Amino acid sequence: MKFICQGLVFNLAPEAIAQFEAVRQIRRNSPETGGQLFAHFSKSGVEIVSATLTKGNSTRGRFWFRPDRATERMDIEMQFSEGFHYVGDWHTHAETYPQPSAADVSSMVDIYTNSQHELQGLLLVIVGRSRLPRGLFVGFVNDEGVSRCDLAE
Repeated sequence: MKFICQGLVFNLAPEAIAQFEAVRQIRRNSPETGGQLFAHFSKSGVEIVSATLTKGNSTRGRFWFRPDRATERMDIEMQFSEGFHYVGDWHTHAETYPQPSAADVSSMVDIYTNSQHELQGLLLVIVGRSRLPRGLFVGFVNDEGVSRCDLAE
């Protein structure tokens, strides 16, 4: 599944899509969950090969998810040592067609601003209750906020 974000092509590999499908909040008591996105860079774009689940001391509720940022930093270092680059975060929402909350936007802009990287922006993926791709919000985050990415044909 490919998305165009401010002229950049992001391809979500089948493994990442399978992870999103597996954790959609389709039951009434399903808590939010999330993790990080890791990719390879190529001339044709960014290939997102992994959507990890954040572990450690992360906490979850029906309408919130607080990741363990220390565990996430360790995951970034480990993934980087294996040749993968951190390119953003993802999480679920108990919405049919998800939209980022003000807290989602603020958190991702903060991560982008305070991270050491050479990227033009990071991805924010939100997985909703509807089947994908309709139940997926993919946004590009930089200092200016979040702009929605377009699904490529």
